[in-house]
Amino acid sequence: MEQSQKAQYAQALESFQRSLAIWEQALGANHPDVATSLNNLAGLYWSQNQTEPALTRLVRTLDIGDINLAQNLVIGSEADKRAYLKTFASSTDTAISFHLQFAPTNLQSARLALTTILRRKGRVLDTLSQSLIRLRQQLSPADQQRQQLQLLNTQAEQIEAELNRSSSAFAQTTPKVTLEAVQKAIPANAALVEFIQYEPFNPKAPQGQGFGAPRYAVYVLTSSGEPRFADLGSASEIDALVAQYRSATLDPRRPLSEAQAAARTLSAKIMAPVRQFVSTANHLLIAPDG
Repeated sequence: MEQSQKAQYAQALESFQRSLAIWEQALGANHPDVATSLNNLAGLYWSQNQTEPALTRLVRTLDIGDINLAQNLVIGSEADKRAYLKTFASSTDTAISFHLQFAPTNLQSARLALTTILRRKGRVLDTLSQSLIRLRQQLSPADQQRQQLQLLNTQAEQIEAELNRSSSAFAQTTPKVTLEAVQKAIPANAALVEFIQYEPFNPKAPQGQGFGAPRYAVYVLTSSGEPRFADLGSASEIDALVAQYRSATLDPRRPLSEAQAAARTLSAKIMAPVRQFVSTANHLLIAPDG
C-alpha cells in the first residue's frame, strides 16, 4: 500500500470509529444507525484484508439486525413485514459474501453465514405463522362464509396490525437461533440442506457498485460437527437449467430421454456438491430459497 493510501485509510478508520462512538452514545448500542456504522467499519477492514477485525464488527452488525427484527416484526401486516425484511437482504448477502468470497477457510465466518441464513428464514416463518394463527383464532364461523370474503380482505391488514400490537411480547419470548440449537433438532441420520441466493459484495468496488450478479450457495448441517458449504455458481445459469428441466418434464410430447438428461445436468450442478457432504445421511431436510 502506498503512503498516501495508508494515510487515507487511517483517516477513514478514525472517522468511522468516531462516528460509531457518537451514534452509540446518542442512540444506544442496538440502534440501526449503530449497525450501519459498524457495517462501514467492517467493510473498511475487509477492504484492507483484515479478517478478524472485520468479522468482529460484522458479527455485531448482524446481532443488532436480529434484535431489531425481533422487535419490529410483531408490528404491522404481513405486507409490512415482508417490506421490512427486504431491508435486511443486503446484510445477509454481506455475511455470505464475506464467507464464500473472502474468508472461505475461516470457521467463524462459515458459522456466521449459516447462522444468519437460519435466523432470517426462521424469523419470518415464526412471525408470519404466529400472525396467521392469531388471525384465524379471531374469525367467527360467520366471518368464514364466502359472502364475507371481500369484507375480510379489506380488513385483513388492519386486523393483523392490531393483533400484532397486542402480542408484542412474542418477540421477547422467541429463542435466539444458534447452530447448536438447530443441530439438536436434526436426527442423527439426517442433514439440513440450506439453499440460498445471494448477491456477492465487494467492499473495494466503487460506491453503488458493491453488489454483483446473484449466485446460489448451499450450506449443509448435520446433528454434529461444523457446517459444510459450496458456492454453486451463477443464479442465471442455474435458473436456466431449472427452466430446461421443467420444460422437459412438463411437456408430455417430449421424449423421456430429454427429461433424464436435463435432470442429470441440473443434479450435477446443484446436488453433486451436496452429496459429498451427506454421505452418511439417509434423510435430507431441504430448505430451498424463496
